[in-house]
Amino acid sequence: MVPADLDQYVVPRGVDPPPAANASERERRVWGRSHAKAIRGRKTMRESKKEWREHRDLFLDQQTLRDVDYGRKQITAILIRLTNLKHLGINSWHPKASWNPDPPYGVPQIHSVLRAIDSVGTRLESLCFSFVNWRLFETQEELHEMMKRAVSTLRELTINVRTNEDNDFNHQASARACAQLFRHSRPLDFFQSMPRLQVLEISFEAWDDQAERVDQKYVVGQFCWPRLRKVSFSGLETTSKELLQFFQRHAETLRNVTLDNINLVQGSWPDVFRYMRTSLNLEQFGFFIDRWDIWDSMDMRKYVLEKIDMSFEDVFDACQSLMEE
Repeated sequence: MVPADLDQYVVPRGVDPPPAANASERERRVWGRSHAKAIRGRKTMRESKKEWREHRDLFLDQQTLRDVDYGRKQITAILIRLTNLKHLGINSWHPKASWNPDPPYGVPQIHSVLRAIDSVGTRLESLCFSFVNWRLFETQEELHEMMKRAVSTLRELTINVRTNEDNDFNHQASARACAQLFRHSRPLDFFQSMPRLQVLEISFEAWDDQAERVDQKYVVGQFCWPRLRKVSFSGLETTSKELLQFFQRHAETLRNVTLDNINLVQGSWPDVFRYMRTSLNLEQFGFFIDRWDIWDSMDMRKYVLEKIDMSFEDVFDACQSLMEE
């Protein structure tokens, strides 16, 4: 529709100016069609705000679905058919996993798997998480309680926590955020929700000596797993007192211990080894560390080479080889 008085007409933004007064009827009709197309669909501010709110709400709903229901329907259908499923391994590594996506690769998928396990009632006995992002534990109350129910029947848990999020450039920041998260009660509550555990293997990335580490007390606390026979800690920081208290609580059942790249911030390794030698009935013991300042300690070297008895034969041989190099 062509405005009646073109001389007084204010041209909307993005619309060509009207034809001259002596323009032909055809020129006026062409301009009129262009004008109608340009202004068609224009909305008032109130209409625009309403549509924005609707779009925002839809986006947030979709985000929630991505966070907690990623493939849940399909996973649930699979688990219903796997009635005898007892062992499950999940590897959430992705070639783009270090590009810092939000949410991190693998986290919503693992949440969906755990939701499906909880809803179907699958009674898993062993669960292995490989390269899982630390934000797996960054959950709201409802999701946290669901995760606890899903793992409550486990006898074996292996979890490798990834703290590198930004293609190695900002590892210290993500490691610090991970350590801060574990100071809250939810990660500790998650690990304590598995009272039947016989095997507990927990590792954190710890290749950066300057990065903050998760403290052992925020992973195991003062909890006692009455059937625990094998434990492996990697990439944690702790004190000899905390470590010995853990061994004391599990001395009757513990038969296999691995300590890998543990940062002992207080106490000494000889004290730890002395207690383990006299108070634990171990069948296997693994000890790995890459801090040469500790190996250079004559007290440590003497104790490792002379005091560990033959029940730690593998450790003895490894330590002796290091000292001879």
